[in-house]
Amino acid sequence: LAQQFARPQICTRARQRRGRKGRTDKERRQNLNKTYIGNYNKILGECHIGHDAKIYNNVTIYPRVITGGFSEYLNNSNIGMCAVIHQKKIIGQYSMVGGNNMITKNVFPYYISINNKINRLNTKKIDEEVLNYDVQLREIETNIRNKIYDIEKYNLPDNIKDELSEFIHKIK
Repeated sequence: LAQQFARPQICTRARQRRGRKGRTDKERRQNLNKTYIGNYNKILGECHIGHDAKIYNNVTIYPRVITGGFSEYLNNSNIGMCAVIHQKKIIGQYSMVGGNNMITKNVFPYYISINNKINRLNTKKIDEEVLNYDVQLREIETNIRNKIYDIEKYNLPDNIKDELSEFIHKIK
């Protein structure tokens, strides 16, 4: 009697074949990163933080910001009120996203980004030392947009080179 009500052998084999080709739910979950939120961040009310986001240290996210999944917010960055960040985007160190903007490109470190364009240096957050390298940083930003990642030819201090190389490593 038990054999009459057992599932046909074809279904079991088909399920086994699918299991071998596809991944199980457990395997899929292991490949995803967990959402990471670092230290000393300010995430104000009504924000939506997307899945698998990485928010590093000293990041300020103002109210009603919507962030996409797999995005990264590097140290000391600011996201303005009601901004929308597309998924898989990287917001650079000391950068600021203007309020009520939609970001569909990576945001270059040290600059204020409005409508996916860098406007000026973020003088509220950066040291006086970085202000002297504005022309070189703009040239590096243009090169990165054109997929030229060489920053060694520029005469920049080591701390700026380290932060830029970290940003370049993340966007590649």
